[in-house]
Amino acid sequence: MDIKDAYRSIKLGSNVQLLSQINYKGKNWTYTYMSDGNSTNPQVLEIIIAHAIGELERLDTCPGLLVSYMDDFLYLGGQPEDIEKVKAHLASYGMYLTTEDLNGPDANGLLVLGHELCDNGNSLLLPTYKYKDAVDFDISCTVSYKKALSLLNILWQAWDLLPWHILIIKNCLTALVSRLRAVNDHKWTDDVDDKAMDLLRRWQQLLKANPPTPTHRYINPESGSASGFQMHLFMSGSTPPNS
Repeated sequence: MDIKDAYRSIKLGSNVQLLSQINYKGKNWTYTYMSDGNSTNPQVLEIIIAHAIGELERLDTCPGLLVSYMDDFLYLGGQPEDIEKVKAHLASYGMYLTTEDLNGPDANGLLVLGHELCDNGNSLLLPTYKYKDAVDFDISCTVSYKKALSLLNILWQAWDLLPWHILIIKNCLTALVSRLRAVNDHKWTDDVDDKAMDLLRRWQQLLKANPPTPTHRYINPESGSASGFQMHLFMSGSTPPNS
């Protein structure tokens, strides 16, 4: 279950609005709804969801089991009437839950916490559209420093979903392009030199030859295993590596 466009659905209280103020032409402007791009968004969203869930518990309408992460409800179990109460409660905040099957053919292609489900929902894959954007990015002609970094930044640090050398080279190229611009005192709109362009094209060809590989969604996929349970794995780029 997922709250679609959760950031844009939540109206901020007066205290939280102070975290989203901007100063423009000598005046302070405040967002009344959560906006994209604020570094505080993940924390604020988690606080809001935790508050909404806490209210359910106080009202004694919480279902038997509820597992959530930010605006994604990975599992919501209980009697149908209890689940409907949860959905109605969140809807009162302007947050509308939508349900989708995480297993079976319908799960293929579904994005969960930024990762794509495949193999009937049993495996995770780097989103197909991101890979396509990277390999189809036009660098047949010389591009600017800004566009070169745009290409390199399409793929995040998905070490479990991409061959290790793809990301190592990507990170080295990101540092190289940024350093070249600084050393040459160029603008971001200036063109990258021919040698750097050759390296970018070779990396893109390497990426085409090494598409993303699925990783299993469960630590314990066999139902007859000794431990007798499955652990679902999801990763999110919004979580710092040391958390």
